[in-house]
Amino acid sequence: MKNYALLLILLLTTKIASATNYYISPSGSDSNTGTINSPFFTINKAWSYVQPGDIVYARGGVYRYNSRQNLHNKNGTASDTIRLWAYPGERPVFTKSSSFSTPSFPVSLIYLRGSYVHIRGIEVAYFTQATSAVWYGIAVTGSNNNKFELINSHHNGNGMGIRDECNNNLVLNSDFHHNNDPMTSYGNADGLSVAYHSASMQNTVRGCRFWLNSDDGLDLWQNNGNLILENCWSWKNGYRFDGVTTAGDGCGFKFGSTTTQNGTTFKRTIKNNVSFLNRSRGYMQNAANVRFYFYNNIAWDNAKGIVFPTYNLAHVFRNNIVFGNDENWNGNFSNSVRDHNSNDPSPIASSADFQSLDTTGVSGKRQANGSLPDLKFMKLVSGSDLIDAGINVGFGFTGSAPDLGPYETRSGAIVPSLSYESSSVKNTSPSEVEVVYNLTLASVVPTTTCFDVKVNSVSRSISRIIISGKN
Repeated sequence: MKNYALLLILLLTTKIASATNYYISPSGSDSNTGTINSPFFTINKAWSYVQPGDIVYARGGVYRYNSRQNLHNKNGTASDTIRLWAYPGERPVFTKSSSFSTPSFPVSLIYLRGSYVHIRGIEVAYFTQATSAVWYGIAVTGSNNNKFELINSHHNGNGMGIRDECNNNLVLNSDFHHNNDPMTSYGNADGLSVAYHSASMQNTVRGCRFWLNSDDGLDLWQNNGNLILENCWSWKNGYRFDGVTTAGDGCGFKFGSTTTQNGTTFKRTIKNNVSFLNRSRGYMQNAANVRFYFYNNIAWDNAKGIVFPTYNLAHVFRNNIVFGNDENWNGNFSNSVRDHNSNDPSPIASSADFQSLDTTGVSGKRQANGSLPDLKFMKLVSGSDLIDAGINVGFGFTGSAPDLGPYETRSGAIVPSLSYESSSVKNTSPSEVEVVYNLTLASVVPTTTCFDVKVNSVSRSISRIIISGKN
């Protein structure tokens, strides 16, 4: 055992020793060595050195670059990501200089084309539109397994674009606001766009905020892949900086279009989000020909709340609060499961159900762990009939049933949520697949349409479902 332990220590020591920290600073120079006392100036220079496991620390201050920063041709690994991080306790701000040279597509200040990269704590600002192209603060193409955390992208032509076949990327606890594109009639300045993806791609946006973008908060233009959107806020989109003058489409969250027909497949999971005060729509299907899970969201005081005008697919809308919009629901939902939502027709939500509808603080400082501000805004008051008015959709909750909306009100033991554990083919034919969950299942056999089984991307029909314990 001593020999094994020694070998493990030696391996860990070797791994740690191989990782290198590089530093950049607004006062640095690319002729320096990249150490903390001799930092580089550009990300480009640091990126020419990095290897898996390395960190580039960006010191605080304003970086005014003459050219795009290309994070290309370097990939981390699942265990050793390449990191571009703000130096602890400091705020690096990246912008363009007065001599910035406009690059080829995609026009952006920071351009990532790589995998297993973690970017955290940086601010990208005032990369304003100077041609009729889309000017992204950050552009990402053909990149997989990346994490973008605590990004603040604002006053650019477009906040951030993740496009052209990107898979398994996470945008976490980031802010996208005040992005405008006057040279294209304010119609392309989204906070974040996750666009131009095939059906096999999947990406996640969690804990983010989108506000005062001249077009939309989040836009999934021509995204045929799977998108998970959770715990995000979006408001006042579709206006110019003054928050009054109209601009682009003005959707809080826009979920399409798609270019392929996947109307039998769930490709959007939308849960625990709040969309409010947007110029046109809180949540817009926008010709996304895919099925949606739509759980525990709030649409308040938009021109229209939840808008699904095309395809009439078998979506699932549950536990949502939809009130105070000029029109709460818009579209044909006759093929959808739509129950346990407010104003649909009951229970009726009103201002009296909430601790506060005052939006003060929604754009304020995040909590120490990076999560959204802890406000009374949109949280239910004790005694509201929206408490325990939902139905279990697999999340944890307190009380006898989930509350409507994203916030649980009651204290007490949390009812555990059902989650997938594993699956396996049970015989050599193969004709039987066993799926194992973490909890004993109720003796309610779902219909065969509840599952979608594919073998080598070809759908197979299901003849029978059997429930036994957790299986």
